[in-house]
Amino acid sequence: MDRNLSIKWLVIKSGIEKYLVKNFEIFTPSSAGNYKSLGYHTKKGINEIFPIISKLLILLKIKIKIVSAEQFSKKMNIQKNTKLIKSYFDKY
Repeated sequence: MDRNLSIKWLVIKSGIEKYLVKNFEIFTPSSAGNYKSLGYHTKKGINEIFPIISKLLILLKIKIKIVSAEQFSKKMNIQKNTKLIKSYFDKY
C-alpha cells in the first residue's frame, strides 16, 4: 500500500515522465536533460522496441512460436515464478 501511494505521489508531484525515468532505467537515454525530455524519450523507446524486434525477426526470417504465459509456465513447470513476475508487472 505504501509503495502504491508513493508512486501516485511521484506522478502527481513530478509528472509521469519522472516515474518512467526512475522505473524503466533500461529504456532511459544516457544523456543529460530534464525529466520531461528524458521521460518522453523513455516512453518512445518502450513503445518502439517490440515492433523493432518483430521487424528484425521477420527480416532475418527467424520463425518463432508465440505461446501464452500460461502455456509457457506449464511447459517449463515454473508457475510460481510466473505468478511472481505477474505481480511485479501489476505493481508497476
